[in-house]
Amino acid sequence: MLSNELAQQIAVDITEIIGHNVLITDATGIVLGSGEQGRVGQFHEASIVVIETNSTRSHSSADVRSLRGSLPGSTLPLTLDGRVVGTVGLSGAPELVEQFGQIVKRQTEILMSEASRIGTRVSRQRAVEDFLRDVFDWHRSDVSMQSVENRAAALSFDIGIPRRVFLVKTDNTSPASEVGKRTDADPTTAVLEWIRHTAETPQEIPGRLSRNVIAVMTPMGSTTTDDDRRWQTLVERGRANTWSIAVGVGPSASGVARLNASAQDARDALELGRQVFPERHIYDIDRMRLLHAVRAVPDSTRRRLVDTVLGDIIHAPDWEILKRTLMTWGESGFNSSKTAEKLHLHRNTLAYRLVKINKLTGYTTSPSSDSVLLYIAALMHDSP
Repeated sequence: MLSNELAQQIAVDITEIIGHNVLITDATGIVLGSGEQGRVGQFHEASIVVIETNSTRSHSSADVRSLRGSLPGSTLPLTLDGRVVGTVGLSGAPELVEQFGQIVKRQTEILMSEASRIGTRVSRQRAVEDFLRDVFDWHRSDVSMQSVENRAAALSFDIGIPRRVFLVKTDNTSPASEVGKRTDADPTTAVLEWIRHTAETPQEIPGRLSRNVIAVMTPMGSTTTDDDRRWQTLVERGRANTWSIAVGVGPSASGVARLNASAQDARDALELGRQVFPERHIYDIDRMRLLHAVRAVPDSTRRRLVDTVLGDIIHAPDWEILKRTLMTWGESGFNSSKTAEKLHLHRNTLAYRLVKINKLTGYTTSPSSDSVLLYIAALMHDSP
């Protein structure tokens, strides 16, 4: 049935159009909305026989003398999915208002059906988001695995198939003075709609976790390249709208426990990636495993290794440039061509930087165990 707010709005709007008061009741005859607002909440006794017989009834002045809360006019049943859920009544001489009855009834039923459809969709979306929160927080909650599995089954999601977990964080980078002027000032809502629209299967599970964070569990099937392309497209669309979008990616997993672990990995990838690689926007935990592991090393151990391996180079004026060179060097498998390409450098410039690192640290930057140690030390220095 309609909410009180929507019933009142419909009743007022139609009353203004036809010039006769319109009221809408629920299935017990209680007025939900009326062009005469004082009648809202009252009992409309004339509706009872209409509800019981699923038939239209007109009432004269003489008829309504014995009917509580009723005025002369015409009352019609409102049906939704084949059952009577209330009535719509038009006040006035029956011969005058009957001509509007079927039109008002039909329009109200259309609006009821739409409200029901939207309500069902919203309820499902909320259930999906509750399910996603259960998966993400399962490791630190008292919710049982069986409970999460039951919720997935109720939503027709097969969590036994492998899925990748994505965590999308959105921010509006428009100047504060412009945000209130834009109709799309909430990027998270727009991004979530785009994700739903581009889903290739109803088994994809997207939902909002917080004001600006979206979780997505995508069944395996498309290639990693396809996934990367999809999220890169999203990042570019965000940039065009002055939104900052970052995506953390967890590994393939199935079942509650493993999906929970993948969700934690996606969250860690997003957090670490934004801190260590702010120039990037998509962070795959499988490409950040070493950095992920480094963060677990105690602070005191990290500091000793950084001090021992890097020494005074961290105080050099161009340390940030040298550090980025070292980290890209390691990520590229210590391959000069790949490193120069990623850094948009000439290979001679890269060679100069590597020689400088060699001289300042005493560790060789040719592909060797020294290079691995330098890379790990740079990661530890940069790790939060």
